[in-house]
Amino acid sequence: MILNDYIYFYERAAASDGAGGKEPGALTLIAEMYASVKPMSGLLGMQFQQLRGSQGYEVVIRTDHDREPQRDYLVRYEGIYGDIDMVVESVNVERRYTKLICKSEGSV
Repeated sequence: MILNDYIYFYERAAASDGAGGKEPGALTLIAEMYASVKPMSGLLGMQFQQLRGSQGYEVVIRTDHDREPQRDYLVRYEGIYGDIDMVVESVNVERRYTKLICKSEGSV
């Protein structure tokens, strides 16, 4: 597998709104790494878009046993498909590679 795309992992810290609730805070850069990013296609891509309302992407990275991506991470991709901000929907950790299923979002 060729990992020739560069992605950034961000985490959004929640800040208190003063009334007992939370509001989104600033983004914090967690990691930068190489990945393989491609949009979901075929029947799987169509079903994902119908259920989630936005394009789905498959992101494959090398498995780092010291740091496992969390579902609340935001992924920023700048490459051939344009600048895309994504939210991690699911994480599948394997021996050598980790596969993330991400949902595209507006600007983060």
